[in-house]
Amino acid sequence: MSILKKDFTFGIVPTYLLIDKDISLKAKGLYGYMHDKPNDWNFTIASMAKQLLEGKNSINTALKELRSNGWVSYQRLSTGEGQYTLCHDPK
Repeated sequence: MSILKKDFTFGIVPTYLLIDKDISLKAKGLYGYMHDKPNDWNFTIASMAKQLLEGKNSINTALKELRSNGWVSYQRLSTGEGQYTLCHDPK
């Protein structure tokens, strides 16, 4: 079977993530969604739940999975806000 690809704007996701058997397809998709946004994009679980079909619990689970496997880190800032950082090769 072959896949026909059309020309369109696209994001890039690390191949290591795509072949990582410890990461669910849901978490890979969330990483791709987050990676596609500009660096100054304000991510919250609530805002992502409004923009995606997944609910807050599902997004939270995917984020925990990505964080526990080193694909995403989270830092609480002195302002009380937090900042997600996406890793391109956690191994």
